[in-house]
Amino acid sequence: MWFLRQKTWWQFLILATLALGLYWPLLGNYFVNDDFIVIKRVCLEGQILVKGFFRPLSDLSIWLTYKLFGARPFFFYLTGILFHALTTFLLLKLCLRWAWTADEQLQRRFALVTAALFFCYPFHNETVAWILGRGAAMAGIFALTALWVMTSNLNEWRKMWWVCLCFFLGLLAYESIIVLPAWILLYLLTQGTPARSVVRWIVVLLATAGLHLVIRVVLSGSIIGEYGEGVLQSSFLNGLGRSLKAMGKTFLPPSDNKLLLQGAFVAVIILLTYSLVRFFQRYARENRTIVFLRLLVAGYAISLLMPALAGVSTRTSEGGRLLLMPAIFLCMTLSLLLLKMVRPDWLQITVIITAMVAGCILLEMDNYRWQRASESVREVLGLLKKHEGKSLLVANLPEEIDGAYVFRVGFKEALLIHGIDTGMVKVVSVVKRDQGVPAAFTVQDRVHSLDGNLTGNYYPPVVLSWDGTKWGEVPFQVNNKQ
Repeated sequence: MWFLRQKTWWQFLILATLALGLYWPLLGNYFVNDDFIVIKRVCLEGQILVKGFFRPLSDLSIWLTYKLFGARPFFFYLTGILFHALTTFLLLKLCLRWAWTADEQLQRRFALVTAALFFCYPFHNETVAWILGRGAAMAGIFALTALWVMTSNLNEWRKMWWVCLCFFLGLLAYESIIVLPAWILLYLLTQGTPARSVVRWIVVLLATAGLHLVIRVVLSGSIIGEYGEGVLQSSFLNGLGRSLKAMGKTFLPPSDNKLLLQGAFVAVIILLTYSLVRFFQRYARENRTIVFLRLLVAGYAISLLMPALAGVSTRTSEGGRLLLMPAIFLCMTLSLLLLKMVRPDWLQITVIITAMVAGCILLEMDNYRWQRASESVREVLGLLKKHEGKSLLVANLPEEIDGAYVFRVGFKEALLIHGIDTGMVKVVSVVKRDQGVPAAFTVQDRVHSLDGNLTGNYYPPVVLSWDGTKWGEVPFQVNNKQ
C-alpha cells in the first residue's frame, strides 16, 4: 500500500520508470512496415487526412513527435512506453474510485492487483512495440478517462459532456473505442439509473458517434475504408471462429501447435467457468459484489467485438493492439476472483507474483521478436544504401517475424525516405507467414526469371537475400547473357 500513499505525480513517475525498464529493449528499435508510410505521409509531406483512412489524432501525435525530436525512432518508442504507463495509471485510479465493497483495504488491493496484472499483460504488446500501435493505446486512455468520469460525483450533464468528449477524441485515435457506449449503458443499468436518464445518455452517445461518422465520411470519403471492407463480408461461422480466437488470445500465448492451443483453451474455459460459478454461489448475498462481477464479465465480452471482427492471429503476436480494451476488463475480473477466491494469503500472493512473472517473460519474448524485425529492416536498408548506384535485387523479403512486422507494406516508402532510387531496386520474392525461406538455389532461379529484363551499365546486379536470420549477398551467376 506504500505506492497508494504517494502523491499522484510520484505514482505516475514510478510507473513510467518501471515501464521504461520493462520495455528497454525496444528503445533501440527502428521503424518497420507501414511506419514508413505514415512517417513519409505525415511527417515529411504533412498530410494528416487521407482518403479511405481516418485516425487523425494518432497521426497528429506522430507528427508532433517528429516536430519535437525528428525522425529518431527512440522518441517514438519512448512515447508508446509512456502511453502504456499512463494507461496503467488511469486503470489504477478507476479501480480505486469504482467502489464495489465497503472494505477500503480490499478496494485498494483490488486496484493494485488489477494495475499490476495489466502492466505486465503480454498480449497487447503491439500498442508499445509498434509505433502505429499507439492509436489503440490512445483510444484506451480516452476510454478509461470516460469510465473514471462516470464513477465520479459530477452532475449528469457534466458527465455527459466529458464522456462524449472522450468518446469523440478516442474515435479520432482508433476505432476500438466504439464499444464505449455499451460499457456506459451497462454501467447505468447496474446503478439503477432512471429510464429517462438512460435514454438521454443513449441519445448523446449516439449523437457523438453520428457526428464522428459525418466528419469521417466528409474528410476520408468512407466509413470503414479498405482496411475494414472484409469485416462485413464474413460469414457467421467465420465470425464465431474469430470470436473464439480473440477470446483464446487474451489468455494464451501464440503457438503453431493448434491442438495444444485448443486443449489449453478448453482447460481455461473450464477453470474460468468453475471459478465464476463458485464465486456466485459463495457470495450470493453480497449483491454489490455480484453486480460488479457481472458488469466486468459483460464488459470483457463486449470488448471482444473489435478483435473478433478484425481478426487476430493465434500463431503469432499479430493483432495484439486490439486486445487492449478486453485486457482492461479481463485484468479487473481476474483480480476480483483472485482476491475473493484464493486463500490463504500466501497462496494468493504466490499466484499473483507467478502471473506477473509469466507475463513479463512472455512480453520480453515478444519484444525480442520486434527487435529481430527491426534489425532485419535496418540490415537490408543499410545494404541497399551501401550498394547505391547499382542494380539491386531483393530476394525473400520477409513480411513479418512471428507477427512482428517487417515489410508487408512500406518497402517503397522506406527506400524513398532513405534516398534510395526505387528504379534500381527490384523485389524478386517475398516470404509470407506460412512459407519457409527458400534455399539459395531457388533464389538464383527466381533471379534468372528476371534475367532478360536486366540491362544497362549496372549489369550484373547485386542480389540481397534473407535466410531467415540475417541478410546477405547471393552471388549472381550470368544466365547465357551476352
